[in-house]
Amino acid sequence: MRCAAALAGLALALAAGTAGAAVFRCTDGDGRVTYQDSECAGAANGHATSIPTDFPPPNTAERTLILKREAELEQRLEARRERESREAAMRIASSPAPAAAPEPAYTEAYPLYFPVAMPRHPHHPQRGFGRSNGPRPTPYR
Repeated sequence: MRCAAALAGLALALAAGTAGAAVFRCTDGDGRVTYQDSECAGAANGHATSIPTDFPPPNTAERTLILKREAELEQRLEARRERESREAAMRIASSPAPAAAPEPAYTEAYPLYFPVAMPRHPHHPQRGFGRSNGPRPTPYR
């Protein structure tokens, strides 16, 4: 099956190279439509279509004009980038240097923590906050 498809593709590729070849639309007994460069097989219905098989030559004058416009646009954009870069450099150079900010005066301050006896876990006296080696604190009531 693959071999037949490959041969059909090769035949189409070779036939596409011929100028003025017609394209035939063929319908088989199951209603499937295929397009090919040769006339349809005996049992298939088919007719020649008006699908063009050759293309007009490229419009080189229009292509040249488009490429020229793109090159001009690129030159204008590059000149604009250059000008904006120069202006930014001149703004930076002409702006006065920022005054040095006085260094902030920091005072030495330490957080103040009071030793607080934390209650132990109510069901597990060995677990909880405030574990120490000394006597147990009295619970808050």
